[in-house]
Amino acid sequence: MRFKFLIQAIGLVASCLSSVEMWSQTMAECTDGVLLFREDFGGNFPDAPLVSDTPLATMSSRYRQTTVTDFGQMGAGRYIITKSGYANGDTINSFSQWYVQDDHTYPGDYSRGYFLEVDGTGGDDTFYELTMDGLCAGMQLYFSAYVTNVHIFGHEKWYRDQGRTIVDPDLTFVIYDATSGQELTRYHTGDILPDAALPGMNDWNKSSAWNRYGVRFTLPQGISTARLAIVNHAPNGVGNDFAIDDIEVRVCIPIASLEAEKPAVCVGKSVRLQAAFEEGFYTNPLVYRWQYAPELPQTDVEWTDLKESSESVYTIDGLAASDIGYYRVLVADEEHIGRPACRSLSEAVYLGVQTQDCDLEEPPLPQPEPDDLSSDSTEADEPCNLHIPAYFTPNQDNARDLWYIEGLACYPDFCLQVYDRHHKLLYQVSHDYQPWNGRYRGHQLRSDDYWYVLRLNDADVRTGHVTIKR
Repeated sequence: MRFKFLIQAIGLVASCLSSVEMWSQTMAECTDGVLLFREDFGGNFPDAPLVSDTPLATMSSRYRQTTVTDFGQMGAGRYIITKSGYANGDTINSFSQWYVQDDHTYPGDYSRGYFLEVDGTGGDDTFYELTMDGLCAGMQLYFSAYVTNVHIFGHEKWYRDQGRTIVDPDLTFVIYDATSGQELTRYHTGDILPDAALPGMNDWNKSSAWNRYGVRFTLPQGISTARLAIVNHAPNGVGNDFAIDDIEVRVCIPIASLEAEKPAVCVGKSVRLQAAFEEGFYTNPLVYRWQYAPELPQTDVEWTDLKESSESVYTIDGLAASDIGYYRVLVADEEHIGRPACRSLSEAVYLGVQTQDCDLEEPPLPQPEPDDLSSDSTEADEPCNLHIPAYFTPNQDNARDLWYIEGLACYPDFCLQVYDRHHKLLYQVSHDYQPWNGRYRGHQLRSDDYWYVLRLNDADVRTGHVTIKR
């Protein structure tokens, strides 16, 4: 089956919208490269059924789909697409051989997100395949997936203590030239062991840790279509049970950055959008294709081309109501700018309308001192002046432990969301403001940049990033 590329800013449908990604030179696997394809299996809203009854087109026809999570419905050569892992055991008497797994996309949240759970048949069995065309010869790609062994550690240990054999999943990712069938590269996971951090037989009602496996490879010259396959090498037997989620293909092109001079501008005023891209990635001069959409699109075709030039700055001379909305920029050289799998693109940036103090001459922006790490906006002189700190330090020293935004009391209909670089929603609050403590589901988040969308009202949306420093 062939897929349309997801070369677009990914919008999460909620009360606020966000699209954020950035390129990290430290990630050798290029896990933050430009996304071509992602399979998260759907079910991303609470009103979706617990189990999907839609067959998976990329799944081998040798596998049969199960739509019930109760004991007795699975077996070798079956799969299930579910928000909550299959309960393989007598759960009434508190025992199962499998973890009641959670979704990787929304960890710990059993109301959102499907994943694929497989009872493997074994024996070099190709169980998942997809074909991608329109690829860019000579570019590096990264094919990855999150996988976990769903057989509980305690049961495997008990089984082996009896002198019996249990089978752990053993997968290989293989990439072929879709035209000739020639193998281009492969990555072998080796035995995927159960989660030793959950050692007890009574841990079946918990979730095993997800681990990312992937391979980075260069597409040879003359090849533009690739077939990506996941093979199960483990033999049939007790075990060989696993879950898989968030299968991705990325092209290892740096993410273009895009910043608005101001998030909101008075009607009639000018504003600039500034793009930046890694120097030297393309050998020929860069081309910038600027695009606009009034609402954050869900498909690539919903963006409107504004301008294509060699300039990294796009200027709107005299903001009009029709200019309000989202902007992004595509970046490549002239040879590659028209090919989705060969170019970079930025996150979407929202431009809103400023409604206060538009008749006054704008004062110059304050400049931080060279050693000032905060880059905060000027402290508010009045309660209704919005003040969004650029960083906070949640290290329990009673100084900047919370990300506190001053002035939100003046916006009773506000909605604030914070995302990580993979679009995962980490924090959301509306109407009744509670400062963020830098945690997600009780766990401390690492020192890093995070992105926020603050919708003050229908006409005023602020976007930016906040840094956690520890």
